[in-house]
Amino acid sequence: MIILWILSGVFIVAPAERGVVLRFGSYLETVGPGIHWIPSIIQSRRIVNVQRIETFSYGAEMLTKDENIVDVMVSVQYRVQDAKA
Repeated sequence: MIILWILSGVFIVAPAERGVVLRFGSYLETVGPGIHWIPSIIQSRRIVNVQRIETFSYGAEMLTKDENIVDVMVSVQYRVQDAKA
């Protein structure tokens, strides 16, 4: 039983990722690439890719001042710099 608990806390962070360790849901630390271990009941982890470019798109119809309807499309590309945030 103890061996299963120890093995359940092992996780691997890839070179393009950072691991955010949370203790009872609060930020504890950010870990870099490699093999890590956390006590799985007390702590949890979230893996964040810091090199992938994410895209967010939004479209809407708007009424202009001269009462014409136009379609507006906005696209934002971003990359996560701080895994803690």
